[in-house]
Amino acid sequence: MKFVFVVVVGVFIGVVVGGGSSLELLKGSQLLRVEAQGSRERMDELSKGLRGKVDFWLEPSTRRPTDIYVPSGGAALEAVKKYLSDNQFEFSVLIEDVEGLVNTQREEAALRNKQNGEMNWNDYQRYDVIMNFLDQVGESYPDIANVTNYGKSTEGRDLKVIKLGTPRAGKPALFLDGGMHAREWIGPAIVTYIVNELTKNRANYADILNAVDIYITPLANPDGYEYTHISSLTRMWRKTRSNHNSIVGCVGVDPNRNFDFAWGGDGTSADKCSEIYKGPSAFSEPETQAMRDLIIEGAENGGVNWTAYFAIHSYAQMWLVPWGWTSDLPPTYPELKQFGDIGAAALTQVYGTRYEVGSVTELLSPGAGGSDDWAYGSGIFKYSQTVEVRDTGLYGFLLPPELIVETAIETWAGIQAVSRFIANGGSSTNN
Repeated sequence: MKFVFVVVVGVFIGVVVGGGSSLELLKGSQLLRVEAQGSRERMDELSKGLRGKVDFWLEPSTRRPTDIYVPSGGAALEAVKKYLSDNQFEFSVLIEDVEGLVNTQREEAALRNKQNGEMNWNDYQRYDVIMNFLDQVGESYPDIANVTNYGKSTEGRDLKVIKLGTPRAGKPALFLDGGMHAREWIGPAIVTYIVNELTKNRANYADILNAVDIYITPLANPDGYEYTHISSLTRMWRKTRSNHNSIVGCVGVDPNRNFDFAWGGDGTSADKCSEIYKGPSAFSEPETQAMRDLIIEGAENGGVNWTAYFAIHSYAQMWLVPWGWTSDLPPTYPELKQFGDIGAAALTQVYGTRYEVGSVTELLSPGAGGSDDWAYGSGIFKYSQTVEVRDTGLYGFLLPPELIVETAIETWAGIQAVSRFIANGGSSTNN
């Protein structure tokens, strides 16, 4: 049975990661929650037994259950469930029909017609709509907004960043990225909502705009993001779309394993078909190279006083701080934790949504080569955070569009709180 399991599931994953196959392969796909927390041995057993055969939506952790996506029904799904049962893993079905949920959301989006391509937060927007929105904001609010192309993606798409703030030299600067992982659509929606708030309702945030500069890149991985919009089959794509000559046709690198800090460590893979493929070298991807250069050149040549970095991801409802590459805590962990506590508390006050605060490895799982570890470990940013937004597994990466605004409002409340903490002297200098 083990041989059948590897063949059926392993071949399927290879085909999907390679980027082409029939939609029929998604029929019967499910999201399972596995109870393996509490024991490092059990966590490792789960990881080794299923790595490369399922898609880990939440990686094995000693602190929480693991969510695994099985992107095919029939024999493949039954083989996974049999492996879990044979090894005494308790599990339940979180999403009975993933393909059905994806298709329903696509059909509903089509009915809404996306308001003729105009930017709104009633739905998840495409790359062109988001880029046009940034340009329009820059044109409409030139006194506080400036849009810059800071590079090109693998497929030639512009990488854009918008700077928001009242002009004044030496102000503390925040950097927010969305869309690092392609399937996490809520990230770009949140950060563009923040752009809209800071400009259309600027009077409400005069203290923030006067005291800090906020840089936002809404689509750090635009090729992957666009790929997830092609069809139901591609909706769960995570990586970039670069080609590193896989012998079985697998493409893409996990950009959040591609930064040059503890690159290639725990929570990464050298397998080009893996969802956590680290790439052939650190900063192998034009998207991560461009972000690195933007940040370093800003600090060294542009006089940017980088202070806090925010990576907006989903899902788990966690406010995470370094490290992600080791279980050891960084030297300024108490300050990082305080910063996160301030943000999470303000977020919770809006709708009561609860977030855990702590290090990546403490609350989630190892993931070396992440942007957050690089931002902090490079010494460029004093504070570095990964905010894993809604939800905790009911929808996972398929958060319904009707929850976009609520999620954006509460996330922005948390970032407002830490922005004001910085503005009031919590930090005004680089590490």
